[in-house]
Amino acid sequence: MDWVALLKNQQEDFIYRLKSEHFLSHRFKGVFGESFVVNKNKAIPLIQSSEKLAEKLQETLDNHDNQLTENIFKNKLIKYCVNLSFGDLLVEVNPEQHFLDDFLILALKDNHNFRIIVKLVIADSANIADVKWFLTPEEVKSNQIVLCVFSGEDLTLNKSQYKIIFAGFLPTYTLNISKRQNRFTFSFSHLLYMGGLKFYLTSYLDQKYDYLKQASLHNNHGDYLSAIYCYDQVLKNNSIDYKVYLLRAIAKWKIGSQQGALADLNQAIIIYPKYDLAYHWRGYIKYKIQSYQEAIFDYTEEIKINPLSIYAYYRRALCYEKTNSLLKAFEDYSQVLILNNNLYQGFYNRGNIRYELGDKEGALEDYRKALQLNPSLAKAYYNLAIIYNDLGEINQAIYNYKSAINLVPNYVKAYYNLAIIYVDLGKYRQAIIHYDKACELDNEFIQAKYNKQFLLEYLRQEKQNKYNPAYNQNSEGKSKFKKPEQFTPEITSDLLPEKEHHQDEKKIVVNNDAIKVPKENNFDKISIDPWNTKPR
Repeated sequence: MDWVALLKNQQEDFIYRLKSEHFLSHRFKGVFGESFVVNKNKAIPLIQSSEKLAEKLQETLDNHDNQLTENIFKNKLIKYCVNLSFGDLLVEVNPEQHFLDDFLILALKDNHNFRIIVKLVIADSANIADVKWFLTPEEVKSNQIVLCVFSGEDLTLNKSQYKIIFAGFLPTYTLNISKRQNRFTFSFSHLLYMGGLKFYLTSYLDQKYDYLKQASLHNNHGDYLSAIYCYDQVLKNNSIDYKVYLLRAIAKWKIGSQQGALADLNQAIIIYPKYDLAYHWRGYIKYKIQSYQEAIFDYTEEIKINPLSIYAYYRRALCYEKTNSLLKAFEDYSQVLILNNNLYQGFYNRGNIRYELGDKEGALEDYRKALQLNPSLAKAYYNLAIIYNDLGEINQAIYNYKSAINLVPNYVKAYYNLAIIYVDLGKYRQAIIHYDKACELDNEFIQAKYNKQFLLEYLRQEKQNKYNPAYNQNSEGKSKFKKPEQFTPEITSDLLPEKEHHQDEKKIVVNNDAIKVPKENNFDKISIDPWNTKPR
């Protein structure tokens, strides 16, 4: 059955009864009524509260006190009548912003993004065909329903009773907004029967939660296109649900639609400029497409909204590294550790920054702290070994390279660097064993193959001639030939965060998924991120 056609037919019957003043009067709270009669006794508390509010506002507003009180009272009276029938579903939004207007804004209690604008018209009830309500394009965009209310007499403060009629409602998605259209006009005949509003609201809630539940299941199975379809259906009825825009942006990112994801995140921020999650996600995508300055802007905005966001500081630090702003990166990693000094990722990455700034002792300290918190962090052992080698503490370097290999048996760079140390120590057999291991793990490791062949040729000539100009022995028995360059440290690590740091709202979009980023310039890139950002 077409519920719209049914409500239109009921509206025609209502208009017929309206002309003869045969209304369905409201009698019990929570039960729908077409007309309301509010007597003086019930109106007095509304008038008194309106007068108190007008008193407070009088100092800042250039309005006559009585007019101001009446404007406030009208909205309070309409809200009172709405609450009698729909108080279990609706709540007023920002009443202080609309006390002088001829409308008020309501929202669903279970979804404050679903907005209902209530428009009051006071006109002569003798000719209801002349009664009109007006709506601007901006009001259409910002609200999901227009609820039209009518009174055939002025609602002044000195009346013995007040009569209010629910004229009808209309979902705003049914209206087409054109650039030339300055406003929409409604009469009784354009509206749907008010008695169907509760059904519409409850069915919307049921439908929305059903679509969101389906979307979640699709996401869990990697079917992001179906999830996007579900989010589309929710947004058809509620075009300002910024959280759904975020969820759809994530699904679009999963299928590789960067621009689609950014468009949804931009819309979420337009609707709710203080939505920190949208800034975080937009910053992440900007980071991935190498728009580092724009990513820094978004993470900075997130920090303004949520100064305790560990992840915003962490990811902004990654962006600062990309733009070679090492001191700013150092400050952000330090802030991460102020907020949570048990985050080994922060110590590890700050150690990298200290190494790049030439503070090797500080880097050693941070890597040790990272290993105290996570003894399985092979990269920290690897970087410790490089620093100890730089400082001439060769035994410590060997120990840490071996510790890294014990944790990650296929650590090619650790084998390679160990081989170089053993050559420098004159332990050629051990060097060859480690070169062999590096070549076995990476068959295309040309430098390791070259170094091994060079060393074998040297040993062959030494055995035959006891002398080789290119590879001579000094008086201490150490080689003079040029030492191959070692691999540099693992610069930045993008590691998974701890689950307990998630905020409740973030659980909607968090799967604690790893981000595997390809190696660049022999450095392993990893990044802390609680949001499920791994593309399909």
